[in-house]
Amino acid sequence: MSSFFRELKERKVYRIALDCAVIAWLVIQIPYHGPSISPLTAGLLRLDPDFDQLRVTPRLADLSKDKQP
Repeated sequence: MSSFFRELKERKVYRIALDCAVIAWLVIQIPYHGPSISPLTAGLLRLDPDFDQLRVTPRLADLSKDKQP
């Protein structure tokens, strides 16, 4: 039985299995923690705090004057 594990070690099966596990974990994590692919809408610009710095720019204020109801 020990020759079996020695053979696995010589063929680097443990290393490959660990690499596959890490890659699989990354593939699973990317959709949950990756960038949002939601469309950029006017509602998102008004509500999302990530866009606070953008809202105070004069150019955006000029553009939004024409669009206000």
